[in-house]
Amino acid sequence: MNKKKLVLALRLVVSGAVLTYLITVLDWQRLLYVFSHLRLEYFWFAPILVVLALYCLAIRWTILLTYFRVRLSQKESFLYYLVGNFYNIILPGAIGGDVIRIGICAVKKKQPITLIASSVLLERVFGLLVVLFLGAIGILLLSAKLQQQLGATLTTTMLLLSLGTLFIFILGWFLLRFIPLISIESKAKKIPIVLKLLNILDRLRQIPVKALLEIFIFNIFSQVFDIIASYFLAKSILLELPLIVFFVVIPIVYISTVIPISLGGLGVREGVLALLLSRMGIPSSDAITFSFVLYFNRVFVSLIGGIVQIFWHLPTKKILTPENKK
Repeated sequence: MNKKKLVLALRLVVSGAVLTYLITVLDWQRLLYVFSHLRLEYFWFAPILVVLALYCLAIRWTILLTYFRVRLSQKESFLYYLVGNFYNIILPGAIGGDVIRIGICAVKKKQPITLIASSVLLERVFGLLVVLFLGAIGILLLSAKLQQQLGATLTTTMLLLSLGTLFIFILGWFLLRFIPLISIESKAKKIPIVLKLLNILDRLRQIPVKALLEIFIFNIFSQVFDIIASYFLAKSILLELPLIVFFVVIPIVYISTVIPISLGGLGVREGVLALLLSRMGIPSSDAITFSFVLYFNRVFVSLIGGIVQIFWHLPTKKILTPENKK
């Protein structure tokens, strides 16, 4: 068994073990009661909000790609995102959908994969910054009681991580505006990975402040739609928590799934969410139920991407082929 297969097997074991444990904790009588009293007026809003969140991300990508000299309409970007979202569910790993989206865009627009991948990498950076920003705002607005329930260590760590990361990004971006990369590039000609990194940094430094603000605003809209969708799903299964709680809990859950110890965060995401809500007085069974409802809502939305793929001619065979890896 090679290293990749071993890592995949270990992640599968972690996901399976955590999910199995969570299922054993479920109170099945409580589960039947919750779903027999499901509040549909909240439930059906959630997938709509997640689709709106994806559309905001598609607009963000369209704006960003213009500075990579790639013209992509909002419609095209949205379709690529829907298909990528579908593959995020069916492929192992957290970036399977990104790989498909990069490949489709590279083939359709006849651009090097490394160029499109650079834009997606920057997308990921902007997304992380916004998640941390909203998490910090949420913690600052939490009541003293809710902060105490979550734990001082957790809230303080999240706050310091958010503020520190934002500060480093802002400082780094301003330094990029003044530090010439040409002299550095001339010394790194024999190191391809350094040249690629310098290329990404050069693209970043060319983005004007106005465009950066637009990217962050659409990113914020996306995250807010996603958080409100989580809030509505919680209310649909009879969980009564303040909306501000989700501005703290959901970012923490997202950050925890970055750790590559399971298949696309499956199991880890549900476990962390259940743990956080349990700290806030929600019964463990209800917290686990919510985590599964949240996951299946994403699966439901991802099926839209599957339908798009069926009725839309995608360059599947050409994605990530050697001739596009320029």
